[in-house]
Amino acid sequence: MTTFDDIGGPIYAVLALLVGWFLYRAHRDPATSFDLKDLLMENGRVSKIAVAFMVTLGTSSWYVVHEALEKQLTDTGFGLYLATWVAPIVAHIIKGGDSSSTTTTTTSHTTEAKS
Repeated sequence: MTTFDDIGGPIYAVLALLVGWFLYRAHRDPATSFDLKDLLMENGRVSKIAVAFMVTLGTSSWYVVHEALEKQLTDTGFGLYLATWVAPIVAHIIKGGDSSSTTTTTTSHTTEAKS
């Protein structure tokens, strides 16, 4: 009889491959502006912060999924995960921030009415 313990690793691998496949398809689709390089680069150069961010996101997400599937995820562990990754995104949305990672500058011009 096969238990979940025997197939946990392959399930993680298949999930990771599916996520990678969806990201790659979005990257290759000319109808979208998604570019995989944007996840690791800033201003045309590889960003150490962006690489560290993606590695940390991947590692912590793997840990949460692993612990949840093993039924060992604590409320504190899940709360810390949410506080680290979800809360800043929700706060950004509520604040009305731009969904892109680029900074935009708005300039306004005023004209005087001639009498």
